Formats: sequence, structure tokens, C-alpha cells
Amino acid sequence: MIKINRTKLVPKLLIFLTLGMLILSFSTAVQGATTIRPIDDYAGEYAFVYGVDNPGSFLSWTDPDSGLVIWPHAVEWLDIHFLFWEYELLADCPHGGSIKERVIDEDHTLITINLHVKEVPFLIFELVEDFWTFEPICKGIMKYNFQVKILFNTEFLDGWFDEHGRLPSIFEIDYLFPNPIYPPTPEELPVVTFIHITGVGYLTGEGEGIVKVNQVGMLNPTGDFVWPVEIVIVE
Repeated sequence: MIKINRTKLVPKLLIFLTLGMLILSFSTAVQGATTIRPIDDYAGEYAFVYGVDNPGSFLSWTDPDSGLVIWPHAVEWLDIHFLFWEYELLADCPHGGSIKERVIDEDHTLITINLHVKEVPFLIFELVEDFWTFEPICKGIMKYNFQVKILFNTEFLDGWFDEHGRLPSIFEIDYLFPNPIYPPTPEELPVVTFIHITGVGYLTGEGEGIVKVNQVGMLNPTGDFVWPVEIVIVE
């Protein structure tokens, strides 16, 4: 039985103050219409590379305190690169939720994704450098809730959706778009302002245990994206 249960204490006041500052900054902008998109406008994690949409699950949830990494939607680890692993895509897992689109001003749109997913396979790794090149220590099945807020340049958002039929993935926003060989100009780059992930699951195969996840990330007043809460527990 695996038993790892080390978490960090997080000042709740910091979270509430930072959220309050973000909300206040948006409240001073010109308010526009709010519409609801279907949840499948967010198709999960994709990597649009060299003209091809590559579906997968390219983001993991880490906890430096417990020394664990959980990789959702990953079914089978291959000793080459995470782009080639076997995945159970979001579209193939029971899921629901909604997407709220709110016009901030004539140039910007705030997208809020509220996603709920069940029967999601996952792999757990030890948190070491290049951990994805080492064999996972266990696997299992989980459910999770995912909320994210993204500030878009409206013209870029509309053009991207017309071309791809989906919203950009978090992987694309955080890792591909900042690269100058990809489409957005600096003024068009989407900005992730808030992420909250909670999940619970169980181990399958060898070993027994319950897995719990709680991750909070936010854009702080200095413009840095920070993670005041990063918890991955196997007990």
C-alpha cells in the first residue's frame, strides 16, 4: 500500500485577496454581453503543430511537497515521449459543464470553463527532472473538476475558433503560442488568469490507495502566474 500524505499549509487570505484584485480589475472595464457556449467547445488538450491538430493530454498536476506528479487521461506510458503515449481523450470520458463567454471591452473576451469529468485514467510519477522519461509508479481511475479563466483577444479568439472548431488548449496557450513560430502576436496572446482543479480517484493494478488532487493557480498583481496550492496525495 502506498501512503504519501504531505501537504502544505496555504494562507487562505492570500487567495481571497488575489482573487478580489482580479475581480476588481475586470469590474472597471466596459461590461458587455455574456453568452454560454457548449462545453465541447473546449475539446481538451491539443497541440497544433506543423498544420496538424495532435490530440492528447499534455499537462500534468504536480506537488513539490509530496514529490508526486499525476498525469490525467494517460493510459499507457511509452519509454519515448509523452506525445506518443496512449490516452483516453476527454471526448471519450463522461463529461459535462459549461463555458461562459463575457465581453470585457471592444478588444477582449473572458472565457470561463467549468468542466466535470468522470472515469478518467491516470498515471502517477515521482517528481524528478524529466519525470515523464521514467516509468510511472502507479495508475488508476479518477474524476475531476476543472475551472479555468482565460482572457482572449477577441479577434484572435474568433479566428482560431473558425479555423479549428475548438478553443485553444491550455498546453497551446502556455507552451506553444509564446513561441514566435506560432500564430499569435504578443498583443493576441491569450492569458490564463485562474485555474482550479480538484479530483479524487483510486489506484488500479498493483497496490491500493486513494488519490486526491487540489491545484490552484492564479495571475498575481505583479503579472506572474503562481500556484499557492499544489496538492497530490496518495493514501
